[in-house]
Amino acid sequence: MTYDYHKNPFVPPPVKPFPPISPPYYHPKTVASDIIKDPRQIRSWFKAYRLCCIRKENKKDCAMYRGMVDFDLLRLANEVYQKTYTQGQCQAFIMEWPKPREIFIPDFRDRIVQYWLVKKIKPLLEERYTLQGDVSYCERKKSKGGTDKALRDIKSDIIVTSENYTKEAWVGKFDISNCFMSIPREKLKKLITAFIRSYYIKDDKDTILWLLELFIDHYPTENFIYRTGKIRWNVLKPGRSFLKQEEPGKGLSVGDYLNSVLVNFYLSVMDDFILTLIKRNGGGYYRRYMDDFVITMPRRSNLKKVIREVREWLPRKLGITLHPDKVYIQEVRKGIKILGHVIKPSRQYTGNRTIGGLYNNVYAANQVCMKIYNEMNKRRRYQRNILPELKLLGRYVLAINSYLGLLKQSATYNIRTKVFEKAKYPYLHFVCMVVDDYKKILIKDKYNLKKYILWQHTKLEQQNQTS
Repeated sequence: MTYDYHKNPFVPPPVKPFPPISPPYYHPKTVASDIIKDPRQIRSWFKAYRLCCIRKENKKDCAMYRGMVDFDLLRLANEVYQKTYTQGQCQAFIMEWPKPREIFIPDFRDRIVQYWLVKKIKPLLEERYTLQGDVSYCERKKSKGGTDKALRDIKSDIIVTSENYTKEAWVGKFDISNCFMSIPREKLKKLITAFIRSYYIKDDKDTILWLLELFIDHYPTENFIYRTGKIRWNVLKPGRSFLKQEEPGKGLSVGDYLNSVLVNFYLSVMDDFILTLIKRNGGGYYRRYMDDFVITMPRRSNLKKVIREVREWLPRKLGITLHPDKVYIQEVRKGIKILGHVIKPSRQYTGNRTIGGLYNNVYAANQVCMKIYNEMNKRRRYQRNILPELKLLGRYVLAINSYLGLLKQSATYNIRTKVFEKAKYPYLHFVCMVVDDYKKILIKDKYNLKKYILWQHTKLEQQNQTS
């Protein structure tokens, strides 16, 4: 079968599929040494590499490292075991929605080490969280974590405490002030190292402890580049940026996978204290998702007493504080807003800010789709390269699917259908398609980024052959 690229440039020729991301062989330049004797150690590093590549195959850093994985991954492992490993250069940018936040993205090699480290210590952390009663939901395994399970459990706690809204019950929602930037590094280091020394029994305990201290002591501002303009840092307050840090020795960067796991462990100490207080003051329920936590109790006076003690205990023991403006105590019949949703007696619906974020991303995606569609309908000789627009569209589609994942946890079918009205956003429907009862959006094959790059590569080869 032959293909006419002048008539349909997006039908690629039959090619062999790319091999899966796995080690087909070990490059002769690989420095294996006698340190890595157990084949299971080698497999653990390749598993960490594959975890880093999930949903990142098209990213530049992942694609570049894929070409050198066969001779660099075991070299990286040896650097860790010999304790000569040093961290690479971070990328810094400002995320502006829903509020300005400083993000530091570590180098791809550093991410592999972090995934390997978390995979080693996470079974111990999971066991700790299970013994606490599974009251935390962030950075957990799929069956015990996530916003959907947190919302279900909070709603169940409210129904049990109020006996299906027939008796008085009170719910409080609270927040840690500037959580990541206020974590004392020395206290975190003492807690996590004592925990690992007590419960980790494998041979590489010294390596695990050395890596934990290395990552906790690392400041991202020591070696980084700006991915966005420096002027965007002006919107951040002094206590919310490493570049404007007032208290040295405090703060973990947002964007590191390991930092999220460590912060969740650090706040589990607070979980123990609050659970003890609740039992001492008449009983109730407690749930936490990262730095947001909810307490449900039968009496308002008991709930206020618990929070009063927590407010005094946190700065003294953990060096963090409750946010003074984010204290919400309400009778359960009046509802509670948590994790982008509002839980009320009759129903559970999505908050306005979440719906507004979906509208903004759909509108922006429609504008990008208009440019792509108009370019594709021009004659071939007048078409310009639309690769940047296709990459931007892929980011918007990921954001839209993230919002749809939140919306589908509530009865929001009418909202989802209204968002994707064809009359409002016609170009979005020309380039993309909405599937699964408005629960997911996909880019049509005709405008697929991989096929477009393949067509460009084939076109360039044809021009070289003719010339």
